[in-house]
Amino acid sequence: MSSIDPVESKAIGEELVKKGIHMMDAPVSGGEPKAIDGTLSVMAGGLYIRKCETRVFTAGREASVFTA
Repeated sequence: MSSIDPVESKAIGEELVKKGIHMMDAPVSGGEPKAIDGTLSVMAGGLYIRKCETRVFTAGREASVFTA
C-alpha cells in the first residue's frame, strides 16, 4: 500500500517478477478523512490473493472479503 502512481506500481511489480517476487497490490480509498474516522477501504489483488484470504485482518472496526 502506498500513494504512488498506479503506473509506477505496475513497473515495480514487473521488476519484482523478474526476480521471482510477486507483488500484492493494495490501493487505499478514502483519503485523510476516512483515515481519521477509521473507514478506509483497501482493495488487495495479486497472483496469490487466494492464499492470503484466510489471513485477512482488520485494522478498523470491520472487514469484508470478496474474491472472484
